[in-house]
Amino acid sequence: MANKQRPIMASLPAVVTMLLGIALLILAAFRWRDNGWGSLVWLLVMVAMFLIRTPHSLRNSANVIVDAHKDRTEVALLGGMFLTMMVLPLFHLATDLLGFANYGLPAWATWIGALAQLPFLWLFWRSHADLGRNWSPGLEVRENHALVTNGTRRQ
Repeated sequence: MANKQRPIMASLPAVVTMLLGIALLILAAFRWRDNGWGSLVWLLVMVAMFLIRTPHSLRNSANVIVDAHKDRTEVALLGGMFLTMMVLPLFHLATDLLGFANYGLPAWATWIGALAQLPFLWLFWRSHADLGRNWSPGLEVRENHALVTNGTRRQ
């Protein structure tokens, strides 16, 4: 099932989703004082992840896909992860519609979470850099795909 290049923004739903995400991100940024400084850290990490991943996605979109195993289970799992890890928190920070689920955490928990973002972002960047053209968000085999055996665990 060889596949030619596929554009990143190939569909109207993808464009609408991106614009909605940007709008929610802007709204959440304006509400950071209401949500606390930890929410600003979360927003900055989301932007950093986007900035790290975008060049790799753009570069790797030119890769020819030889085989893809994108069945309903993978689509459901990736969609569920995206919804629970990015959309719901962003929606909560941008609006007060999920305010009924708020609960307070001690200040030390916010500090630990914020500090944990530093090694997380480094590992996120390093994994994308080490995988290079072999990186993909899903289970895909690409032309000239290679097993990457070196990277963050250098010996």
